Amino acid sequence: MDITYYSVPPSKVKYKLFVLLAFNQSKKIVLCNLVLIENENSETFITILAHLKNKYNFNPQKIGIDFRKAEYKAIKKIFSNIVIIPYYFQFMNNIIKLIPEKRNRNQNIKKLEYDSLS
Repeated sequence: MDITYYSVPPSKVKYKLFVLLAFNQSKKIVLCNLVLIENENSETFITILAHLKNKYNFNPQKIGIDFRKAEYKAIKKIFSNIVIIPYYFQFMNNIIKLIPEKRNRNQNIKKLEYDSLS
């Protein structure tokens, strides 16, 4: 379960693309849902997940998410016994953003990479 910000053309309304992938019984990745959303609040995620659960009997055992409180609350409300697996890559990126010297270092690295491409 993830949200991507760069797949929707810019407009006056800031849409994001909500993506939900799953593994089927053959361990193949299956696209379960794509939804354009305007905001990332609990109610948005509750609506999406409840629809999937009620209409398609979607009832996963585990789910991977970013560290968004809204996602977590919605998942726990709709799937009370689910195992939530956090994406540590996102967590570490958020930690780096909080540490000024690491943030500056990363910006310098990106600038060097960009300059080398020019």
